[in-house]
Amino acid sequence: ALRDGRASVSLFEIGRGPGGRAATRTTRDVPGLRLDHGTPGFLASEARTVALCDALCRVGALGLAAHGYGTLRADGSWEEEA
Repeated sequence: ALRDGRASVSLFEIGRGPGGRAATRTTRDVPGLRLDHGTPGFLASEARTVALCDALCRVGALGLAAHGYGTLRADGSWEEEA
């Protein structure tokens, strides 16, 4: 684990702001519209990944999505995934 000092990690963020490809973007055209792009969510199915996600949730570093997923259409309409 990183905390045990067995690994050295450097993180470089070169975007205009924090978040990189999983950032939330806004638009001037539709005030209040927020778009998560890249990988705003994921499905954990492998046992070690599930255990890691559970541990991160317990300390508040990860959480379940509070909103649904769907498709933003070119006409501005939103279609929620079932």
